[in-house]
Amino acid sequence: MRAIDVHVHPPTVEYLAESGGPFFANAFGVSKKLETFDSLKKTFTDAGVQKAVLLAWDAETHSTRPRTRNEYVAEIVKQYPDFFIGFGSVDPWKGQKAITELELFKSSYGFKGVKFHPPAQGFSPADPRFFPMWDLIQEQELVVLAHAGHTGYGAGLPGGGGVRLAHARPFPDYEILANTFPKLKIICAHPGWPWHEDLLALAMHKSNIYFDLSGWSPKYIPANVIRHAKSLLQDKCLFGTDYPVISPKRWIDDFIAMDVKEDVLDKILYRNAAGLLGID
Repeated sequence: MRAIDVHVHPPTVEYLAESGGPFFANAFGVSKKLETFDSLKKTFTDAGVQKAVLLAWDAETHSTRPRTRNEYVAEIVKQYPDFFIGFGSVDPWKGQKAITELELFKSSYGFKGVKFHPPAQGFSPADPRFFPMWDLIQEQELVVLAHAGHTGYGAGLPGGGGVRLAHARPFPDYEILANTFPKLKIICAHPGWPWHEDLLALAMHKSNIYFDLSGWSPKYIPANVIRHAKSLLQDKCLFGTDYPVISPKRWIDDFIAMDVKEDVLDKILYRNAAGLLGID
């Protein structure tokens, strides 16, 4: 078995305490799951995961919390070049500053993609004001990983900490994005619940929309999502943990228990991500 996890957050003070702070207080206890990168790598390789996408985070404008810097993630990737794949992050509300930062993603940081969390960042992906940002991402052939569906970020806070779940709905924003930028590769992060049917429809209709199954144990993912992942959408579905939310061993063990055909399992765990990320 081989696997690439497309959704891993740094289990460090920089992300869990500084960037997340009170917004992570009720998010599956992740704020207490501090860990070294040596320990993380061992946890993943012991579970059969060869590579993992490590994510930066920038929601400064809307959250007022400090970002998990792109430079920080790039440095960690350099320390573990055989294991980590870097995805940077920009705050769309930073305008030209975000554009200038994006221009460094491939040339300076060596990133392969960009992470967005519209509810945390407080923006609509289909807002025309952000089209220059998407245009640059498409031009640089960076893969987009963007949150879709319910989020633990801000959960349990009064008013959800000002986080709007409306920004997490896959439809219509991601359809507009996929249509306007047809060469943009978009991974909708998570199964998309409670709008998972919309996400399945988008992935089936748009060749440039994919989805990962991160943040949930497979046994809790809606049955129709699993059914499509094992059949019609086996080429569009990717393995992800949303670590430290869930461990890779638990996720993989629970998925294998669902009687997945060997070829389909290899697609979801490895080949689909390898194709998107240009991994030999």
